[in-house]
Amino acid sequence: MKWGSLGVRLVGVMLLVMLTTTIVPALMLLRTADEQLRNPSTETRQTLEAILKIRTLCEQPEKHPEIPCASLKSNLAKLPERLNAGFQIDKLPDPFNQQTWIRPALVLGSGLALFIAISISLFFTYFVTQPIQAVGMAAQKIALGDLTARVKPPLAPIVSGDELSVLARQFNQMASQLETNQTERKQLIADIAHELRTPITVMQFRLDALEDGIYELSTDEIKTLSQQNQFLARLVEDLRLLTLADSKQLTLERQDLALDDLVRSVADQFKPRLGSKELHLELAPCQIHADPDRIRQVLTNLLENAQKYAQQKIEVRLIGRQLSITDDGAGIPESDLDRVFDRFYRVDESRTRATGGSGLGLAIAKAIIKAHGASIRASNQPSGGAIMTLRF
Repeated sequence: MKWGSLGVRLVGVMLLVMLTTTIVPALMLLRTADEQLRNPSTETRQTLEAILKIRTLCEQPEKHPEIPCASLKSNLAKLPERLNAGFQIDKLPDPFNQQTWIRPALVLGSGLALFIAISISLFFTYFVTQPIQAVGMAAQKIALGDLTARVKPPLAPIVSGDELSVLARQFNQMASQLETNQTERKQLIADIAHELRTPITVMQFRLDALEDGIYELSTDEIKTLSQQNQFLARLVEDLRLLTLADSKQLTLERQDLALDDLVRSVADQFKPRLGSKELHLELAPCQIHADPDRIRQVLTNLLENAQKYAQQKIEVRLIGRQLSITDDGAGIPESDLDRVFDRFYRVDESRTRATGGSGLGLAIAKAIIKAHGASIRASNQPSGGAIMTLRF
């Protein structure tokens, strides 16, 4: 248990209350006793004066035979040393006993201790219940749909690091994540609707035109409709794959794999699509344990992305367990480097639309690489162009 934890603080408060209710009455009693002995009250003073007077009279008993001096000496209590009147007795007279000063001191001390203990308990109770109530109110707001609700940790400089502050901080993190998830979900739904609307609109327009006789049913028209349908099928499959990856249900059939051979195979199949652009390979032998079909899909997506932006050449390097794919295009704006793997995010909206991309290729690549326990990141080379780096 940490020193700053709530349990330790609770034990400390209990000990403080116990010490208060014990020590304060004792201190009050001692102080009252000392004051009574050093500054006798009127009643005490009168009693002392009477004893002193009796002592004086008993010094000459023959003159005052009516005073029983012998009896007085054996029954009167002993005075403090500084007020000793000559009587060698064991205790103070009754008027100085608890009836006159011990009981009031105990009552006052106990009352003061009780007041202090109650004050400490009330403060600590507020200290504990207030943040819990704040968390409850914020939770109720979130349950009603207000995901902007947050908890302000009370008395932060005093209780920083204890369980209540940690509870408030973790609750705020949860609320922030829920708000982010809701925003991303709304944006995702809007993006999906936007992506589906274009091919569906094109297909509906051409089908209406065919139905009205504007277009004749031909092989070219069927091919156009088929392309739009293929785009829809691919988009749905990409979304399904991302959903499986998010729910950690993406199936991977791992096996020992020569990554350099797989990269060379994908590059050879991809070269006919490059046209006048060049593809340079620099591959060192590398063995990994991965799903070859999924890794092939990642490589294809990354090469397609590089092809869209490359001006003259694409370079693929495999050194150790690090694979990099570099193009000589304009590169990625620094503000977009952390967002290029987001779903439906496009650095260049018009260019990506022109090439028919759905904006899911890099998101899928990241999901597959993450499922393999590897990493992928985007960067720029100083001379220009983007670099996609995979680390297995």
